[in-house]
Amino acid sequence: MISYYFAAASKRFLLLEEPLEEILRERISYYQLNNKALDFWLIDSTNLTQNVDISLLQQKLNEPIIMIVSTSYSFIVWLRLRVIYVYTGQFIMAESNNKLLEENLLKNYSIKDKL
Repeated sequence: MISYYFAAASKRFLLLEEPLEEILRERISYYQLNNKALDFWLIDSTNLTQNVDISLLQQKLNEPIIMIVSTSYSFIVWLRLRVIYVYTGQFIMAESNNKLLEENLLKNYSIKDKL
């Protein structure tokens, strides 16, 4: 089982009101300088609506939400300190589902593609 951690908020808030692009570019540079593989993705949460917490958040905000998903808990904590008004949580996937999710995230929602 692998844990994924996420920070989620309304798409409008993260993309228009917060300097998310700048924050993620800084983090990508940090990873590159330290020869670390990217372990986070910016995704449209509609692909993970089977998660109860995410579904409830979407209903509560009544707006489309986006998420930054990572295998690194410390990255999500760091991001929450930078952005503050985000909902954080985690979901766990079986090893067999994990590879499929990672491949899908990397293929369709890579941070590099979004920035």
